[in-house]
Amino acid sequence: VRMVMVSDQEKAFYSGMLPGALAGLYSPSQISIDLPSLCLWSGAEFVCERVEAIDREKGEVVTSSGSRIPFDLLSLDVGSTSLGMEREGVRENAIATRPLSKLLEKVKDLKDRDPPPRRIVVVGSGAAGLELSWAFRTLFASLPPPRSPSPSSPSPSSSPSSRSQG
Repeated sequence: VRMVMVSDQEKAFYSGMLPGALAGLYSPSQISIDLPSLCLWSGAEFVCERVEAIDREKGEVVTSSGSRIPFDLLSLDVGSTSLGMEREGVRENAIATRPLSKLLEKVKDLKDRDPPPRRIVVVGSGAAGLELSWAFRTLFASLPPPRSPSPSSPSPSSSPSSRSQG
């Protein structure tokens, strides 16, 4: 059996460990998978190129260099992308969680911003959305407070933890 993995990147991030990396529990190298090494270990071939087309009639994948890779069975495991990032307001204020390879970079830039973000909204549900919320909270709560309060920050007396329980 001939196995071929085609990817336009030599590293992939393990999504299950991404929230831990965002929270600072793991380094990017600890959650990345070296695809050429994995293929070598498993006896598969690795092709580092972008897939441009699939020729169903001939049973071939066509890569960006024009190479054709024949197949009898094709598994498309291409991950996901965040839609709507081109919309006004979204493009300026949101970070996409996909592709994972760019998310850690974007979060590092946010972390280095002065002041760092203090109000974060995660749109999405399920385990992944909850894990991202917790990871962002852990990461940004560990940063020093901003040098000067932003005009839109709530005052300490209006936070839920300072209200009397009654």
